Amino acid sequence: MDGVELEFPIGRSGVREFDLDLGRWDDALVEVWAVEWDVDPKTLVMLFRGRVGGFRRSAALAASVVFEVRSEVGQTLRSRVPACSPLCRAELGDDRCGVDLSDRQSEAEARATTDGVVRLGAPPPDPERWALGWLRFLDGPLAGVDRRILTVAGAAVHVEGWLPSRDEVSWRVGLTEGCDKRLETCRSRFANALSFRGEPFVPGTDALLRFGHE
Repeated sequence: MDGVELEFPIGRSGVREFDLDLGRWDDALVEVWAVEWDVDPKTLVMLFRGRVGGFRRSAALAASVVFEVRSEVGQTLRSRVPACSPLCRAELGDDRCGVDLSDRQSEAEARATTDGVVRLGAPPPDPERWALGWLRFLDGPLAGVDRRILTVAGAAVHVEGWLPSRDEVSWRVGLTEGCDKRLETCRSRFANALSFRGEPFVPGTDALLRFGHE
């Protein structure tokens, strides 16, 4: 079984509209168990285990959401041969990369948020370091929400994904340095070229077209 669809009432099941829009349920772990309550309620049989791959509002029932759940077994059986890429396939700081991020993080205060922008109390140091990194809300109603950083312009941090509009707030946020996944950056900024997971010198798909003009 590659996947299932599970429908939940919004609000009564603990699933809130606000959390859906923020992406709190993205990639959430889902387990479906069977139990005979009248015979032996302590005996459980797992029927399905997977991850939320997407959701949609139900067309049949008002105020409900349908989660599209991908089977973990199906994901494991699929081919995982990496595609050739001039850019690194690792994420900065993961096991394949190996860069220690403990001294590549910073905390700041968010004063306002709008869709796609977090305005800080002061510009972060070395703003170019944070592009393509991560911003995490550490407290307030958005605590635990992560957003990919696109660019930093002064005290304005432009992020990927929806955020509610809030003014005059004082929420702590954590910034984690980013990487553009180029070999030059890996070598010069992180001294980590030996761990580069890409093929920067392999000709691109336009190699034959370029050959006739060189």
